[in-house]
Amino acid sequence: MNLMDMSQMLGNFGEFLGAIAVVATLFYLAVQVRHGRDATEANTRETRAATTQAALDSEMFVQSYMLRYAGTWDKVTAGLPLSDGEEKRRGILLINMLMALNENRFHQIASGYLEGHTNIEAIGDLPIFEAWRDSRGALARSQEFLDFVDSQRKQFTDQ
Repeated sequence: MNLMDMSQMLGNFGEFLGAIAVVATLFYLAVQVRHGRDATEANTRETRAATTQAALDSEMFVQSYMLRYAGTWDKVTAGLPLSDGEEKRRGILLINMLMALNENRFHQIASGYLEGHTNIEAIGDLPIFEAWRDSRGALARSQEFLDFVDSQRKQFTDQ
C-alpha cells in the first residue's frame, strides 16, 4: 500500500467519522429540543394553574366583601338609591373591586393564561355604573379594558 492509498483511506475514514458525528449531533439536538419543549409545556401548565388559582383567590376576596356589605350590594344590583355618601362610596368600591377582578380576567384571557370570557354586560346596566365610570377606580383601569367595558355596555343597552 503506497502513501497515496493510505492518505485516501484515512480521508475516507475521516469522512465516515464526520458523518457519524453529524448524525450523533443531530440526534443529541433533537433530544434537547424535545426536552426544552416538554419543559416549556410543563411551565405553561404550571403558569395556567397558578393564574387560575390567583383568579379564584381574587374572586373569593371580592365575594367576601360583597357578603360583608350585602345590604349595599343588594341596593346596587336592584338599582335602589344608596342612603348616604358612605354607602355610595361603598357601592362604588364594590363595583370597582368587581371591575378590577374583571379587568384582571380580561387581560389573563387575552394573554392566553385563562380560558373563558369576561361577562360585564349586566354591570353596565346598573345605575351606579356612571358614578363608577367617573371615579378614580375607573381611571385606574387600562384603556383597553375600559373600551371593552364601554363596547359591552353599548351592546347590552342596544338590545
